[in-house]
Amino acid sequence: MKNTSINKNRTSKNVKNISNKNLSRDNVNRNTKKNIKNSNSKKRRKTIKHEVRKENTKENIVKNRRVDIYNENIRTRDNIQKFPVKNNLNNEKKVKKKPINKKRRVFLIISFIIIGIIICLVYLMFNLTTFDVKSITVTGNKKYTSSQIVSKSSYKLNENVFLQYFKYKNDIIKDLPYVSSVTCKIVFPDGISLEVVEREPKYVAYDKEKNKFFKLDKDGYILEETTQDKKGKNETLVYNITFDNKVVLGEKINEIDLDKLKIFEKIVEEYNRVKINGNITKVDFENSLTTITLNDKLNIIFPNDTNLKYKMDLLNSILKKNSDMQGVIDMTKTDPVFSIY
Repeated sequence: MKNTSINKNRTSKNVKNISNKNLSRDNVNRNTKKNIKNSNSKKRRKTIKHEVRKENTKENIVKNRRVDIYNENIRTRDNIQKFPVKNNLNNEKKVKKKPINKKRRVFLIISFIIIGIIICLVYLMFNLTTFDVKSITVTGNKKYTSSQIVSKSSYKLNENVFLQYFKYKNDIIKDLPYVSSVTCKIVFPDGISLEVVEREPKYVAYDKEKNKFFKLDKDGYILEETTQDKKGKNETLVYNITFDNKVVLGEKINEIDLDKLKIFEKIVEEYNRVKINGNITKVDFENSLTTITLNDKLNIIFPNDTNLKYKMDLLNSILKKNSDMQGVIDMTKTDPVFSIY
């Protein structure tokens, strides 16, 4: 009896569990169905809205087209010029762009052709044997021969004329002191012309320490060693200039002595202005003074180049009254002092 009761209880419990499970499944199915209905309804609403929008846009496009057609029919030529349509402007821009692109293409093609021709010409210029140097001519030389100048220059025969020109055109010939500058020119197809500018001696300077004379040009370049007997007519003897221990031909004297020569040049300018009779044969820079000698007879002492114009006019008036003066005129004082030696 007990077993039967137990079985009955078990079966009742199982029936209840099964019923509960079925109920939960029914609820789940109902919820899913509701969700599906809701989602389907939302989708339908979205599609309806999208279709309405499409219809609205289509209607607006049709309306706008009708308005544009109406406006285009109303406009006259004058109104078109005053109020141009955007579409026409865009078309005009597109039309204008086409010839610009063509011009650019033509320009690029022509430029590439020109560059190619230039490259070919440069290659031929630097590689053909027809442009090898076969003659070198020299002009403007007096002190040196043409062969001396060519040998001291960097130019050589049987080498490319263009390579040598671009490499050596700014070179200076230092071994020839009289040569001031050399200008190079190409004589096509295989020649080089050298135009020489030479320095001219203006002073014969005495070096007291070495007991030697050196010729100088107007800029103070040392040209050559010489003697007093070889002084030219237009050259002036210069005393009390200091030289370096090793005198290098082609180099300049020191800046202090160059300033002395500049003061002397100003004196010569004023001397030529007043047209004093007689030649300046010697100048001495002793004790920071400038003493010039006229015709190896009369010495005139100047302190510096201050009041030079007044002092030279005063000297001119003195010499006009006494043309055969011999001695020393001291112009360093307010009143010139004359002394006979």
